[in-house]
Amino acid sequence: MYKILLYVFAAVIALTSAIGLPIYKEETGLSTTAAQVSDASGTVSLEFAKQRVNTVEIELEGEAECEITVYNNDEVIYSRASSDAYRFCAFPTVETDKLTVKISNGTAKSVKASFKQSENGDFRVTSYVVADRIQSASDLNPKAFDVITDAILFGCVTFDENAQMTVNTPILETALANLRNAIGDRNVNVYVNILGPGSDGGISDWNAQMANQAEKHSKAFATRRLEGQIAELLEKYNLDGIFFDYEYPIEKKSWSDFSRFLVRLNKTTDKKIGIAVAHWDLGLSYAAIRAVDMVELMQYDLFDAQGNHSSFTTAVDGFEAARDYLLPRDKADIGIPFYARPASGAAYWPSYADYAEALGKNTDYTETEYGKAYFNSWQTVYDKTAYTMSRGLGGMMVWHYSCDVYDTDSSLSLFGAMKDCINDRTV
Repeated sequence: MYKILLYVFAAVIALTSAIGLPIYKEETGLSTTAAQVSDASGTVSLEFAKQRVNTVEIELEGEAECEITVYNNDEVIYSRASSDAYRFCAFPTVETDKLTVKISNGTAKSVKASFKQSENGDFRVTSYVVADRIQSASDLNPKAFDVITDAILFGCVTFDENAQMTVNTPILETALANLRNAIGDRNVNVYVNILGPGSDGGISDWNAQMANQAEKHSKAFATRRLEGQIAELLEKYNLDGIFFDYEYPIEKKSWSDFSRFLVRLNKTTDKKIGIAVAHWDLGLSYAAIRAVDMVELMQYDLFDAQGNHSSFTTAVDGFEAARDYLLPRDKADIGIPFYARPASGAAYWPSYADYAEALGKNTDYTETEYGKAYFNSWQTVYDKTAYTMSRGLGGMMVWHYSCDVYDTDSSLSLFGAMKDCINDRTV
């Protein structure tokens, strides 16, 4: 029986490789473990031969509000509170022979210190840029494009159920000119996002809304007229590609119709194709996966049991979904919000820039007019970026550019957190 299982496993691996699907490992790049302990609580000492370390991973017994503080001698090098059971505590590299980890509330199944580096020199930072928010050149900080590698103009191109594409030309052209002026001679890809038809008014049930919307999308795709219009638009404005936010094709047929459309579009244009999806709603065919260049996993507008919005665990969920669906690592990006949601889940999306000072670098929540609202702080963004790099995914995606503080050199800039992490952890 054991030999039979080995043969079956070998056959699966061979078939996976033959049809071009990736074989996932938990981590990629370079990783060395300095020290590890089990069943720890309170104050934990990790002692090891002097070496470089930049990560402490902790598996807690359960989900409960707990602050983790890491000391190098007497210096605090990491501090963050959350309710995640798994903590990926990332910090700039230190050379030391001892770290002290303080667990404020709870017991850890394991605590591990390690040094991690990524070999992906092409790690992406993709940001949506809402077109009507950049109608003045001063709305953009050119330094942001020292970090952003791919910019997606949003809110100026749509199509209806009859595949009639509409371009808000004044908004698009002004935004595009301002964007390219800010980018200058940097090597940044520029895309345009295209939005399809929404559901009819008067439908209260969410699943019925999605079904109605999907029917309209499928009708548009069936005309086979949209592909040529998109190709012409990309050529006219010399864009690098197109992005789709199709939220959400729930049924298998809807995904099949979308997948076939993406395959046809890929044959119509040599420009890049990207899609934004939820990790819980993946239904692309493998032909469509090969046809697209980027799959942005929208790991936001998601809440844990404590009401935390877009907790660290959502990044883990995104990776695991990509792994389980066998998305090629280099095509998968973890999406993060530069805005908050209240614990109540109310329809309120305050920008990080408006609360950055109140949050500081290590706190994810603060009081707002809608009560306590949960952001991704500087440290959370650094942690998620470090985790994504360690898992070998293609990059990070941000919704959206204008929500960060304007000065990316600020100690509170979220783009700055991503930049620092990438610089700290790329070989």
